[in-house]
Formats: sequence, structure tokens, C-alpha cells
Amino acid sequence: QTGHTIYLASATHYNVLSQAVEHFDLNKYFDFVITEEIVGISKRDPKIYELCMEKAGSSPKTTFLFEDANHAVKTAHNLGINVCALSDASMIDHIDEVKANSDLYVDDFKDLELLKKFIG
Repeated sequence: QTGHTIYLASATHYNVLSQAVEHFDLNKYFDFVITEEIVGISKRDPKIYELCMEKAGSSPKTTFLFEDANHAVKTAHNLGINVCALSDASMIDHIDEVKANSDLYVDDFKDLELLKKFIG
């Protein structure tokens, strides 16, 4: 128990994602899992984050997104969500935009103290 609602929102097809989550025994870490396919909303659309916040009972100020896709970083940032952008090859051409739209930019999740500080 973390005292936080933790969810996984992904563009990955649900069948593929659910197999990976099950294979790596990650279910215990997430309160719920959604995909663009299941809800019919892209991570480019703020409605997907609003849906997640509604389900979690949170607001943008109390929501923390860890994301590796530029379009999702931008969408969440525009909603006022706290965004930690995780370095990804797909971001290379947009790195300045990604950094401008994130509260924290990291190459990996190894620096736990930095992540704890980000979450508060």
C-alpha cells in the first residue's frame, strides 16, 4: 500500500499489455489499468487523463504522470498534471518541447531520491 491510487494508462493493445502485466506480476502495483483501445480515447486527448483522475478521485495538482511519449507529456502538462518525462528514443527530435512540458526529465528511474522529491 502506497497511500496513492496508481494506474497504468497505455496505448498498447490491451491483450498485449495484460499479458505483460501478468507475466511480470505487476497487477499488485496498479489499482487499475486502462488502454486507449478499451476506453476509445487517445493519450493525445485530455479526456483520458480526466477519466483516470475521476476514477482515482484526484485532481491535476495531486496527479503525477510518468510518461515516455511526447504527445502525452504535452497533453498532461496542458491539464496542469505533474509530469515526469522518461527519456525515450521517440523523444529525440522533440527533446526541448518535452523538457519544456515536464516538471522533471529523467533518463531512468534509478535516482529514487529525485523521484521521491518530485512526488513530495
